[in-house]
Amino acid sequence: MVATPGSSCPRYELGEAPRWESLGLKVMGDDSLTVSWKDKGSRPVKYFYYDKAKDIGIAGDDAEEVDLDRALQVWDSLTRTGGSYFGIVCPNDLTLQLIWEDDQCVWVEIPFPKIGGSLYKPSTYEECTQAIEDTFAGKDPERIEGLQFEDWPGKQAKDITLESEEPVEFATEEFGELWLNGDLARFESETQWNQEEVEISFDAETLEQLQELLPTARTLWSDQTGWNQKIEDYAVGKLLDLKNDVWLQEDETKVTAEQFKSRMILESINIESGGHFTFWYDDDDMFWCHMIEIRGSLKEGLTSAGLAG
Repeated sequence: MVATPGSSCPRYELGEAPRWESLGLKVMGDDSLTVSWKDKGSRPVKYFYYDKAKDIGIAGDDAEEVDLDRALQVWDSLTRTGGSYFGIVCPNDLTLQLIWEDDQCVWVEIPFPKIGGSLYKPSTYEECTQAIEDTFAGKDPERIEGLQFEDWPGKQAKDITLESEEPVEFATEEFGELWLNGDLARFESETQWNQEEVEISFDAETLEQLQELLPTARTLWSDQTGWNQKIEDYAVGKLLDLKNDVWLQEDETKVTAEQFKSRMILESINIESGGHFTFWYDDDDMFWCHMIEIRGSLKEGLTSAGLAG
């Protein structure tokens, strides 16, 4: 093991046994990639734990129903020594595992058996306590800040790739359940943008790549009104003269800026690497059924507007 920069926690190198496996933890995953459970019905939350110093606990196979107060009580009572751990089994069988490395460092880990890897990060007692409370509140454990994905070394992992034959699902709080479209090499879903239903897609073939793209989408969604105004104004500045000079149909009067904006119908948003994105609009036949394509990035702002199709 080596120390992770900026942390007192050691980081496992590739080739070492995964933490959950070396500690004998029971992975309760149901082989799905769903990490949101708040709409999964009335199934109870369960827990398991092991206090190494006291040699007591509940095995993962025997996980018991638990409420928030009891979960926090058990978590707080654990001896903070290497080998002690606490786990929550969500109603969709996703497992949030908190594994003490020593009295200063605890690992957060969310295992995904289907792809042979985990989301993980070194953490603190306080952050883990908050994660427990948030999980009982129905928030996605995947939203814990700083999680990274890593394959389990020595495993015959079936990665999320274009060769995957089974449907792959990844649930998010903002964008709903994202499905891997192997033919297009991207994750897709339907969601709301300014209270209108649109398609959203991410140029990602793996869960790790998807994790890298989600922050871009979340930044856009945090200011939908602002981005919507910028995009409409940009489209008018780049395409209105083209419409009125070249694309007017016979007996059609010139289109005003407000008319142009009202006739742009947002159909989909594509999130790309490096903070880049593309908004696709139906042209309402202003350009004879071409799509309006607006490109940009979080760093550079809006960079191009054009027609496609």
